[in-house]
Amino acid sequence: GRLIYYYQLSTGNSNEDELRESLVDITLSILKILFQCFIILIIFVRQGQTPNSTTS
Repeated sequence: GRLIYYYQLSTGNSNEDELRESLVDITLSILKILFQCFIILIIFVRQGQTPNSTTS
């Protein structure tokens, strides 16, 4: 909802600054999602590796 609101604002006023702000918001949110997925992947891999290392 927030990104759509920013997008409507930037397209309505056609201000480069507001468009840049919305782009920064979008990239930040995408980076946050990727970072969370990366952490989950690392935890998943570590959990899968720990029993193998202990048995061997």
